[in-house]
Formats: sequence, structure tokens, C-alpha cells
Amino acid sequence: MTAAYARMMAQKYRKAEVEFKQHASTINSEYQMNINNVALGNPPEAGTSLEGMYYEDSYKQAISEWKTKYEVLKGYCTTMTSEVVQCGVNAGIRAEHWEEVARALEAAEGGI
Repeated sequence: MTAAYARMMAQKYRKAEVEFKQHASTINSEYQMNINNVALGNPPEAGTSLEGMYYEDSYKQAISEWKTKYEVLKGYCTTMTSEVVQCGVNAGIRAEHWEEVARALEAAEGGI
């Protein structure tokens, strides 16, 4: 193994670490957008075209279904964010390892 190879591996894992951070940010942004919909009372299933005596019941049913879907989304986003963040941490650890290997090989190749 050469120092150049170890540096290449370190760069590969650093790049992965950055990409995982970007993915976590994207997931969090999508989640925040849905939280804003909750705060504004804008569930997508609660349309405005319902009429007559069934309006209130239909609206309540739509809200209930939306809340259920929202809770599923919340759980998914939380899990995915945790997983992606952990992958980023793992990539960072591997990058550090390869950087140490590269330094050791460079020192050995340089006769230090």
C-alpha cells in the first residue's frame, strides 16, 4: 500500500462525509416544510370543495388521516436523519484512519 492510495481513500471518505451531511440537511428541510404546514393548518388532504352537512365530518376525517401520515413522516425523517448522520460520522472516522495511514506511510517513505 502506498501513501497515495491511503490519501485517495481518505478523500473518498471525506467526500462521503460531506454528502451524508448534505442528505441530512435535505431530509431536515423537507421535514421542516411539513412542520410549517402543520403550524399553518394546511394539510394537503383537507380540500376546500367539500359541501353540505358532511363537510365537518369529512374535514375531520381528512385531518385525522393527514395527522397519521404526518406522524409516519415524522418517524421516517427522524430515523433517516439519525441514520444519515451516523453514516457521516462513520465516514469521518474512516477518513481519519486513512489520513493516519497516509501520514505513517509518507513518514516511512521519506525515511523519517
